[in-house]
Amino acid sequence: MKRYRKSISILIVVLLILGAIGLSIYKNQDNAKKINSFTELYNKHFDTREVTSILLEERGTFKPQRDLFVKHKEKIDKVINLFSQIEWKYDKNATPSSEKAYQITLSFGNELIFAMMVSDNGAVDTFDYATNKGHSYRITNEFDVNAIELLFEIESD
Repeated sequence: MKRYRKSISILIVVLLILGAIGLSIYKNQDNAKKINSFTELYNKHFDTREVTSILLEERGTFKPQRDLFVKHKEKIDKVINLFSQIEWKYDKNATPSSEKAYQITLSFGNELIFAMMVSDNGAVDTFDYATNKGHSYRITNEFDVNAIELLFEIESD
């Protein structure tokens, strides 16, 4: 009888540990699903730190690549405001288009902290350098990806 009690106790402890691990993994995945816009993501993760520079890159197969490097606060705000119009839902199958895409990389001081790629097919990929994790989303509002083209008229710093 003692042997069975000990075995049952060990089994219960193992199940509790596995349950806790599974719950923490699920919770991490669930957090990505709860973020519904760039603004929400920015406010939740980066608002307490000031963005010191942004690198905006155009990527695609039919155009030569362009890039824009901004360091002045007013220009940084203009870029952030445009991307703040994007609303999305979590979609692990969203794949950026190779036709036309734009990547924005946020830096805080000398640290790369966050990168996001928005493509003309409505896919958004994000990558957080601090956690070394990325997530995929699908744009849900009427955001015009071509509006990003206008940002290249800003002079690089």
